[in-house]
Amino acid sequence: GFPAGSAGDIVARRVADKLAGSAYSKSPGIVENKPGAGGRIALDTLKQAAPDGATLCMTPYSATAIYPHVYTKMSYDAEKDFIPVSTSAIIHHGLAIGPLVPASVKTVKDYLAWCKANPTMANYGSPAAGSTPHFLGALLALNANVDMKHVPYRGSVPGVTDVVGGQIQATMSSPPAALPLAKAGKLRILAAAAAKRSALLPDVPTFAEG
Repeated sequence: GFPAGSAGDIVARRVADKLAGSAYSKSPGIVENKPGAGGRIALDTLKQAAPDGATLCMTPYSATAIYPHVYTKMSYDAEKDFIPVSTSAIIHHGLAIGPLVPASVKTVKDYLAWCKANPTMANYGSPAAGSTPHFLGALLALNANVDMKHVPYRGSVPGVTDVVGGQIQATMSSPPAALPLAKAGKLRILAAAAAKRSALLPDVPTFAEG
C-alpha cells in the first residue's frame, strides 16, 4: 500500500522472499506497490482479488483498526472482507526535521517552542491521513497546546524527501525512510515513539525522555 523504499515495502519484500520453498509457495512472492489513500487502495485490490490465498496484503494496522472509525465511506469492511494471517513487524515512528528548522532546535521541546513562535511554519507530514504517524503528531500538538498543521503524503518516503528538500518543516515517519538521510546529516530525528531507545538510533531519545 506504500511506495518502494518505505517500511511497508521493505518488510513486504522480506516476507515475499521467505515464501519461496515454504509450505505456502515454491516460489518467492511478487511485491506490487499500490500506494495511495493511506493503504486503502492496496486493501481494495486485495478485496477484488480471487479468494484463493494467492494474493496477500502487507498493511499497517491503522488501515484496518483505525480507518473504520475515522472515515465515513470505505470500499471494504475490515472485519468481513479480510482474514489476518500474521504480524510481520513492529515499527516505531519518529519525529524528523529538516533545513527549514534552525540548527539550534535539538529536542522536541525546542521544536514545540519554535512552532509556537513560528505558527505559519508549524507543519508536519505523515504517510497518510488517519495513519498512526498522523495521530502521533496530532497528540503531540494537542498535549503541547501547539497548532501544528498536518500534511498527508502517499507514504513515508515522499514526506521525508520533502523535508530534506525544504518543502515542509517536519515529518512523523518510520525509521527506514529517514535513517539513511539522518546518518548523512540531511535531517535530524528528534525523538522516537517507543518504550525504549532503538538499537538503530541509540542517540535518539524516546518522546517520554524528551
